[in-house]
Amino acid sequence: MLDQALKTIGLVWVLYSAYRLYDALALWILPAVPLTRYQKKGPFESWALVTGASAGIGLGCAQELALRGFNLVLCGHDVDELEDARALIESECRQRRLGGDVAVRLVVLDPVAGSARQLQAAVDGLADLDVTVLVNDAGGVPAQQQQQRRRRLREMSAEDVDAAIDLNVRFMARLTRLMAPALARNGPSLVLNVGSTTAATAWGSAPGAAAVYPAAEAFVASFSRALAREMTADGAA
Repeated sequence: MLDQALKTIGLVWVLYSAYRLYDALALWILPAVPLTRYQKKGPFESWALVTGASAGIGLGCAQELALRGFNLVLCGHDVDELEDARALIESECRQRRLGGDVAVRLVVLDPVAGSARQLQAAVDGLADLDVTVLVNDAGGVPAQQQQQRRRRLREMSAEDVDAAIDLNVRFMARLTRLMAPALARNGPSLVLNVGSTTAATAWGSAPGAAAVYPAAEAFVASFSRALAREMTADGAA
């Protein structure tokens, strides 16, 4: 009986290891899905909502989506930076002469200080748009913690912990939940959650990062896998 139990445990371990290997290599093995899959009609008819869109990865994603024929909703906490991002994207699209004019809307929201009611109102304001792509890029170490040295959890205040969770977990999960009905209705749709390798290493290298940040990034990874299964089962992906 013990021998059979050990065999079963060994089989489960092998299957789990094989799954983890497949999951790690799937990005490079599976064929790419063209973004035209998420354009219901034609260029500049479907919309993409990008958070953290005023700079960095979020801005880069927004630029590429615009150059591929998506209208944009740029979401960030600083209206001046969002205006600069809009001007840059509109200029790039004009220079490329893409055969259409990109439409860009701005949504000013602070993932840390904003309320659930403000987020709901922002999403309600997008009801007239065919949003088929959601890029959740807002995240990282909260601004007020970035100038601090890397700290241990015991050195963080309750407010520090809440801010890290709000920025990296709560805002993303709440926004995705609110956008889910529209994404399902407009499907096939794409949700892209931008994470960090700290989800696997459990080591936050950025100033101010402590145990909370890698844990939050692990949430992003797990949330993304579970959401992918839900959207596939619902026929929304």
